[in-house]
Amino acid sequence: QDLYICFHGILRSYLLLWYRLPKELTKYEIFYQVFLIKSPWDLRLLNNYQTLKYVNKDLKKNKDFVLMVVARRGYALQYAHEDLKKDKDVVLAAVKESGWALRYAHEDLKKDKDVVLAAVTQDGSAFEYAHKDFSKNKDIALAAVKQHGRALEHIHEDLKKDKDVVLAAVKQYGVALEHAHECLRKDEDVVLAAVNQDGKAFKYAHEDLKKNKVVVLAVVKRGVYAFEYAHEDLKKDEDFVLTAINHDSWALQYAHEDLKKNKAVVLAAVKLNVRVFEYAHEDLKKDEDFVLTAIKQHCGAFKYAHLELKKDKIFVLTAIKQHSRAFIYAHEEVKKDKGFVLAAIKQNGRALKYVHEDLKKDKGFMILVQEILRMQLYLK
Repeated sequence: QDLYICFHGILRSYLLLWYRLPKELTKYEIFYQVFLIKSPWDLRLLNNYQTLKYVNKDLKKNKDFVLMVVARRGYALQYAHEDLKKDKDVVLAAVKESGWALRYAHEDLKKDKDVVLAAVTQDGSAFEYAHKDFSKNKDIALAAVKQHGRALEHIHEDLKKDKDVVLAAVKQYGVALEHAHECLRKDEDVVLAAVNQDGKAFKYAHEDLKKNKVVVLAVVKRGVYAFEYAHEDLKKDEDFVLTAINHDSWALQYAHEDLKKNKAVVLAAVKLNVRVFEYAHEDLKKDEDFVLTAIKQHCGAFKYAHLELKKDKIFVLTAIKQHSRAFIYAHEEVKKDKGFVLAAIKQNGRALKYVHEDLKKDKGFMILVQEILRMQLYLK
């Protein structure tokens, strides 16, 4: 017994390098079952799907041993002996652990309903490897798409017209709408279910629905990304875009270019979310009056203003007057200009907080700043 314990300990230390051990040992099933499989930690060996790749060919034919391996790593079926790939017990054990193991089953078992159902229930995408006869089987198709909607791609065209099947698919994977029949890509229930799972699914909706204001608005409420795929006529419709923006300000990103120049539309979006100013037309980002109006809503709007305005000292002073934090977004050259910075601090003492670090280290400059701040304090 002492010898057994010693030998077992040594083997455990080399589990990850087990296939380098003498080949004479690897052909004995007892080597795995007695010496290696003694604790959950030891099961690490069988948890490697390549276990069957390295074992002696006799073990690849050993049903009990192969069952033990594929039950833990179904994908290991690819290394089993061809005879066992025809064995229903072995294949069932493999596909229950990994549906994709169906890929390595014998063709006869790819026609077996029990095997295919077990495979697609574990991983719907395994439907790709089932016999083509199952592409028309609604029960199998439903089981597959419920587990992974992507399986819709591989079912028969007749079932792509079946609302039950398609609904189940898009609820699990919205973009599966791409593979639905045209008649269901016009169906509001199906499209809304798909968009609810993934807004980008609206890309595959029928053009009729992309023009439908009620549908598009319902879609925007579920995810703004969907507005990207709305019909161009709706992206040009000011009232509709304003309504969409009220539901989600990011809708501005996908509005028509003409509306990105529209002050009312852009300001409505910026009021809700300053970051969408990034998607405004460049003409508005250069418009001093508009940018100042946007900065009144949120100083962060200055971040997205045109570079010319960030370099314009008079404009930056005006912006700082509205909000000291606007100084953060001024051009670096402006932030280093002593004369300008002193003027900014005179206008708004809080601007000192955002002065360039080099100037804060300048003793002479900081003495002037202190005098300005003392004067402001005195005048108050």
